[in-house]
Amino acid sequence: MLSRFSLSVREYVLIFGAAFCLCILWAWTTGGLAPVRQVDTASYESFPSLLTVASLEQTRTFVYPLFLQAATAVFGVDAIAWVPVLQLGIWLVAIGCWGLALHACRFSSAGVLSASLPLYGLPFAWRYASVLTPDLLGCSFALLAASTWLTLVFHPTNRLAYLLTALFIFASYQTKPVYLFLVPWIPIATWIARGWLFQWDKTARNAAYHASLASIVPFLAWCTLRWALVGHFGLVSFGGYNIVGITGQLLQAEQLSHLSEPSRELAERILAERSNRPDWDSSGGFDRVSQQFNPMVWEIAVPIASDLEGGETKKINTRLSRFSREVIIADPKAYCVWLLRAIKHAAIELARSVGGNPVVWLASLFFAYRWCIDWLRIKSRAESKEVHCDQPENGSRAVVAAFERTREAQSIVWLAVGWSVGKMVLVILVEPPNERYAGPASLFLASALAVLLSVYSQSKENHD
Repeated sequence: MLSRFSLSVREYVLIFGAAFCLCILWAWTTGGLAPVRQVDTASYESFPSLLTVASLEQTRTFVYPLFLQAATAVFGVDAIAWVPVLQLGIWLVAIGCWGLALHACRFSSAGVLSASLPLYGLPFAWRYASVLTPDLLGCSFALLAASTWLTLVFHPTNRLAYLLTALFIFASYQTKPVYLFLVPWIPIATWIARGWLFQWDKTARNAAYHASLASIVPFLAWCTLRWALVGHFGLVSFGGYNIVGITGQLLQAEQLSHLSEPSRELAERILAERSNRPDWDSSGGFDRVSQQFNPMVWEIAVPIASDLEGGETKKINTRLSRFSREVIIADPKAYCVWLLRAIKHAAIELARSVGGNPVVWLASLFFAYRWCIDWLRIKSRAESKEVHCDQPENGSRAVVAAFERTREAQSIVWLAVGWSVGKMVLVILVEPPNERYAGPASLFLASALAVLLSVYSQSKENHD
């Protein structure tokens, strides 16, 4: 019975350790650990020394280059071959830490396994384990941040949980800037989760306050450091590079009169380059914008801006950012239409990620089998007139008891929903929400589904 077994920390370590070994073995035997280079891999390999100011002027954050350098220091010339193993290994360790965090939050053993095992089937993780980009490493740090965050929600006086949350949030967005959504998300989610799951009291407010310090202070400190040394207040000089992939396609000749002189110069050259490409589609459809996103950024807008700004990264980013703002202001309707299309596609991608998780299908089959067995048993008892009902709980006691029984499910469900919305909102503002971003955004959706199935199955056991 799901509700009648309990596992110790040692047993959890054995389970997650066995899963670690099986996943590494599976990836190795299926060729999933062969390194795959992408267009942007070289930009991480050529990252300058972290001890120089030049490292703060780059369009890339520093954690993944540091990770590659550490791999090179340990494995030498064979480092690239080991990077997929390290990426997958860190991801699997993060899953184990997530499961142990749930145990520390006094989740039932069924709840711990239901919320942890689906992570092993996340399609995104298997797709990007071998890719030499920071996607899976950033997702691993984000999962560790979620683990320590949930711990501080259930144990708001645990100072170590706040410290580790700050560390993992910082590592997440310094690996992949898309995790910047965690900076405002963590304090807001802490206040809501602590208040909803427990009480809207001083403890909830204090937890949100300390979570704010943990997430915001390191970010502001980093931005201030960059502002003092390179004259740019922000995580990295890259925001303009992203959004121009969209605004460069929304640009129309009629908007030129609404742009400032620097932006008009850039816009005219972008329009000219687009007209020189016979296969370029300016209809603004989501699929075409997605397909033309990288060509617009790396083949059209960035080379033009680089020529205008003499190749200076910070000035290129500033010009692209200003251009994008003015294009959106000139025609906000076109940008809003893009957002609506992106939201629709984001929902589809999230559903695909959950539907493509084999653990979800196995869990569904398992619980369907259990429900069939329970139904047959209840029918048999009904026919033999052995059915009896316990005295139902009444009034507020019943409400409180039901809330306590479903607290762990509510924790995972609200985490899954809030995480998906928070991450995808940041993405769709500046980029197409493709699998690369929807996968990490769906991180906890499969877990939420499995936990709900588990809770429903347990409730049926308790009522039989």
